[in-house]
Amino acid sequence: MSSALLTDFDAQGDPRWWVGGALRTGPGRVSLQLHRPRWDMQMQRLAGSTPAGSLNFERRDEDHARLNLQLEGRARTHDVVRLVVNRDYSLGDRSGFWFDPADGGHGQMLIQQGRWVGSVSIGYDRHGEPTWAFAQGDIGAGVLDAQRVRRVCTVSCATVSEPGGQTQIYFRGQDDAIASITLSDTSGAFWLRPQKALTRYTEAPNGRTHATALARFSSDAAMRHFVAENAYRNPYYGFDDCIDFSPGLPPAANGSDTNIQESGVGEYDDVKRVGDLVYSIGQAHTAGRELRVHRLDGDTGIAQLLHTYSLPMSIDVVALGLHALIRGGRMQLVLLTGRSPFHDGYDEWCLGYTELDANVMATVFDVANDGALTETDHIEIQGSFSTSRLIGTSLLFASGFVVGVDTELQPLLPKWRLNDGPWQDMATLATTWLPNFAPDAYERSLVTLAQFDLDALDEARFTSVFARVDASYVAPAAWYLATSEYRFDNGFMSGGYSATLDIHKIALPGLDYRGTGTVAGGLAAGGDDRAFRFSEHNGDLRVLTDHGWAWDATSLFELNVLREDADYRLRQLRRCRTRYGRSRSVRRTSSPTACASMAMSPMR
Repeated sequence: MSSALLTDFDAQGDPRWWVGGALRTGPGRVSLQLHRPRWDMQMQRLAGSTPAGSLNFERRDEDHARLNLQLEGRARTHDVVRLVVNRDYSLGDRSGFWFDPADGGHGQMLIQQGRWVGSVSIGYDRHGEPTWAFAQGDIGAGVLDAQRVRRVCTVSCATVSEPGGQTQIYFRGQDDAIASITLSDTSGAFWLRPQKALTRYTEAPNGRTHATALARFSSDAAMRHFVAENAYRNPYYGFDDCIDFSPGLPPAANGSDTNIQESGVGEYDDVKRVGDLVYSIGQAHTAGRELRVHRLDGDTGIAQLLHTYSLPMSIDVVALGLHALIRGGRMQLVLLTGRSPFHDGYDEWCLGYTELDANVMATVFDVANDGALTETDHIEIQGSFSTSRLIGTSLLFASGFVVGVDTELQPLLPKWRLNDGPWQDMATLATTWLPNFAPDAYERSLVTLAQFDLDALDEARFTSVFARVDASYVAPAAWYLATSEYRFDNGFMSGGYSATLDIHKIALPGLDYRGTGTVAGGLAAGGDDRAFRFSEHNGDLRVLTDHGWAWDATSLFELNVLREDADYRLRQLRRCRTRYGRSRSVRRTSSPTACASMAMSPMR
């Protein structure tokens, strides 16, 4: 589908605009009908449109095209040149049509090149006729003065410019923004649209299907450009008072298996029991931490120590937990080690960010009848450990990595290897995604989900997202990542800020991105139990958010039920709110739209 916004002049020389859309007739070719809209000034809504002509567009090459135009009785042919070119197609590009979905018929067309942006504000004059003004300057939240351009014909025709109003646009995300538009002429302002919520409707270079969906990079060059710009904008300085910019650990249920969140989803633990064998890891951060193997006599309750194994222990590396698996008479144990969460990138004297050699390591053992361990394989992942799960024979990891560039400005992205073999890419063009945040809000934190089949460890799968994850919840058939957006009115916390939780669904097995949903509120009151704010039932996701940080909140908690659709969207089926001051949790029900509450216990 191609859309066209034509800005020109009418027979009297006043600035007018026409719009049209049609399917492409071939590569670089489209023929469409142009329409001239009108505005009902009294009712403040569209009064309809009238056919005004046609436009035939044929692209000759990347920067040249021929335009055949028939408009209100005039026929013209123009060879046009693209003067603004952005070939890297970075996800920071805001070019396109921006309209209010609830109040259509006006808005902005933006053309961006680096930090420069050109803005064509389209609205209506005092008589309801379409008109426009042009502004340009540095992209951002600053006010741009617009120019009203007219054509004046005496002996010959020329264009003249005069003050035409102002435009200001604040980007909240990749495809949504808040804009204030004023159009004026020599008699004063005639079109005012303050603080309008706009959505980009054109086909964006990133291919995002809706405003909150994740998007891929269009090319390796765009991905390299993004990483280089991000590293440049977000440097790590020394003497920063130990402010931690490194990827945080997504809170997840990682305690005892007696408190497992989902049946069939194994959680790592310091203690694992396999039949009458008990495997345990000694207390963290103690000298000589060991993996111990005991045989437990069920009749007497006496545990006999069979074996001890020394574990890696340093300021960089700690033993994190164990997974156990029994199938077909074969017993396996997986030992997880990784970068210490208490030493995640800053040296002990607070002199700034330092690179660490420690990575995430999973060592796979075969278990003998007497409990003895024989190593069969080990996996190494660059980055810091976040969480891990075991579903059947699928070993799952979430890890964080601070991206950067080398001396030749090539991106430094996480890699992995099997049994000390060659390093292989984890974050690739096909597996790396960006959420819907404005360009300046992106950071160097890259969260990567990894899946390894214990029967075929070399056939690994990965999905990476540029984000800091607030919570990670794993269901038998899906992995959910929750990220927060904190949005401010005009850049100020007016009456408390509004937190929005974006939830990204990754299918299991395969780690395929399935969609994103947005709910109001956050997880501020969740503490270490944030994963228990989520529960999937029959494919529908329940999520419990809170408004604990909103000063004007009328509800402390609310429950949303989300369902995946074919548009990469988790659509809201139901929303239930409690009155402020009543803290509630939620239990499962058979109805996809029903809400039920109980006095205590986490959401299950």
